[in-house]
Amino acid sequence: MSSSMTISGIASGLDVNAIIDATIFANSTRLNNYKTNQTLYNKQQSAYKTIETKLRSFDSTIQTLTDSKMIYAFDLFDRKNIEASDNSVANVSVGQGAQNGTTEIEVLSLATPPKMEIANFAKPITSQANLRDIGVIEEEFGFAFVTDKGGITISATVTAEDTLENYVKKLNEQIEEDETLSGEITLSVDENGVPTFDFSGVSGGSLNPVMTVGSSKSNFADVFGLEKVGDTLVGKPKNALDMNGKLSDNGAGIVGLGSMTLPETINIGGFEIEITEDMTLKQLMNKVNDKAECQVSMSYDQTSNTMVFKAKDEFYSDYIYFSGNAFLSGLGITDSNGVVDTSKQIKRQNGEIKVNGKSVSIKSNKVTAAETGLQGVTINLKSTTDPTEPLKVSVSDNTQDLTKAIENFVGAYNALKSTIDQYTYVDLEAAADDTKTDTTGCLSNDYSLNTILTTLSSKITGTVVDDNLAYKAMPVIGFSMKDGELTFDKDKFLNAFNTNPEDVKALIVGTKDSKVTGVLETVRKQVKDYLERESGFFAIKSSSLATSIKDLNSSIISEEKRLEEQRQRLVKQYSQLDSLMSKYQSQSAYLS
Repeated sequence: MSSSMTISGIASGLDVNAIIDATIFANSTRLNNYKTNQTLYNKQQSAYKTIETKLRSFDSTIQTLTDSKMIYAFDLFDRKNIEASDNSVANVSVGQGAQNGTTEIEVLSLATPPKMEIANFAKPITSQANLRDIGVIEEEFGFAFVTDKGGITISATVTAEDTLENYVKKLNEQIEEDETLSGEITLSVDENGVPTFDFSGVSGGSLNPVMTVGSSKSNFADVFGLEKVGDTLVGKPKNALDMNGKLSDNGAGIVGLGSMTLPETINIGGFEIEITEDMTLKQLMNKVNDKAECQVSMSYDQTSNTMVFKAKDEFYSDYIYFSGNAFLSGLGITDSNGVVDTSKQIKRQNGEIKVNGKSVSIKSNKVTAAETGLQGVTINLKSTTDPTEPLKVSVSDNTQDLTKAIENFVGAYNALKSTIDQYTYVDLEAAADDTKTDTTGCLSNDYSLNTILTTLSSKITGTVVDDNLAYKAMPVIGFSMKDGELTFDKDKFLNAFNTNPEDVKALIVGTKDSKVTGVLETVRKQVKDYLERESGFFAIKSSSLATSIKDLNSSIISEEKRLEEQRQRLVKQYSQLDSLMSKYQSQSAYLS
C-alpha cells in the first residue's frame, strides 16, 4: 500500500510522512490478520492437496493387489516362473493353472504347415523390358574395348524410361560417333528371357568385360549376370515381374493371368480380398501378410521366380484353402470352376515330440497343454533336440512380484502417515518458549486427519470373519503396526503363503465369488469414500478453503481501500496544517 501524495513539513519541521505511516500501521491490525489468515489458508489448501495425492498413491498400490481377482494377467498371487534349458530349441511361456515341476521334452521333428509354390510365376523378359522395373540402377554403364589406340569405353546413362532395346540403341549411337570403333552391338532375348549381347559386329577393337564391370556406376551387369562367351555377353534368365504393376491389365507381368471381371473377390487361407481396378501385386501381398486373421503368408523368390503361399504355424488343415475365379485359375491354383488343385500343394506334416518319454504327435509347433498335459504352459518350438540332451521346461513359484507389490503398499501407507504427521505436528516446546522457532504444522488443529490414519490402521489390522480361512487377520501373516507405522515381515508372509496360498489370497483381497471380503477390499472402500469427488473428505475441505480464501481476498481489497482513503485524508489534513503554520510564522516575522 503506497501514498499518491506526500508533504515535507517545511513549516512545522515535523516528519509528517513518518507520522502518517505510523498512524496507518497502527490501524492495519485487521488487514494484517486477514493476510496472515490468507497465507495460512493457502498453506492448508496445498497441504490437503499433498495428503490427497499421497492417499491416491496408497489407493493405487491397493488396486495393484485387488486387481488379482479380475483376470490372470493381473493376478500376483498365482505368478509362475518358467525356464527352458535351451532357448535355441524353444521359447516358453506360462499362464493360469501351471503347476511347479520340471518336464523333459524331446523334439524329434517339427510340424510343417501346408505350402504351395508356383514356379515360373512371372513372364520372362523381352527386349522391351523396362530396366528400372527389373532392378537396374539409373546410372552410367558401358562396355570397354581394347584398340590399337588404347582402351575406349562406350557408355550411356540408364534412365527411368529405358527398355533393354532402347539402351542398346543408345550404345550403338555412341559407337557410330566414335572415330576408332564402327559397327554395332546386336541384342537378342530368347523365349526363356535369356539376353545375349553380340559384339562380333563391332570392329576396331575387342571387348574387355573386366573393365566394363569395374568402372561402371550402374548394376546393369550384376542384374543380368553377364558372362563372356566368345564375342558375346550372355545373361542368366530374367523375369519381368513388376510389383507395382496393376493386376487388372497384367501390368505386373504374371504368367498366364488372363482378363478379370472386376471387382473380383478371392479367398486365400480363409481371408477374403477384393481385387479392384487399381490393385497392384505389392498391394495384394501386403493385404495377405498384414492381416492377423489371414492364416497364410505370401512371398516371391526373385532368384527362382517362384511365388510361395505358406500357411502359418497355427493352420491345422492339411491343405491351404483358396477360392475365386479368373485370378486364381490364371495362376493355376484352382481350375476354371474354382476348385483347388491340392496336387500342387505340399501337405501339412505333423511333428513328433516325447514328453517324459511318451510320444506325442503335434499339428503345430506352438505346443500347449492339449499335447503336453502341462496346464498353463505354452512351448513354441524352433528346432529339434539333440538325442542326448532333451529340452527341460521348469515351472516354479514367482513371489517376487507379489512381495514387491506388498512392500509398495506398506511404503505408501507409511508415506501417507509421515505426510499427515508433518502437517499436524504441534511443537509444544516452541509454543512454551518464545525464543524458539515454531515448527507446528499448518493443519495442527485438524484432528480428523489423525482419525483417517486410525481408521485405516484398524481396518488393515482387523479380522476377517470366516471360519473356513486358516488365517483371519493380517498380523498372522506378517503385517503389524508399530508406533503407527505399518511393518511387513516378508519371511513370515512367505511361510504362510507357501503353506496355504489360497487362504492368504482370500484374506488379503477376498474371493472371486465374494464369499470372503478381503482386508484390502475393505480398506479401499474406505479410501474411495475419502477421495469421493464431491462429498469426500478432501472435496469438502477444498471447497470450504476455496470459499474462505475468496472471502479473505475480498476483505483484504476492502481494507486496503479503507486505509488508503485514510492516508489521503491525513495527507490533506497535515498539508493544511503546515500551510497554516507557515502563515502564522510569516505574520510573526512581520510584527517582529
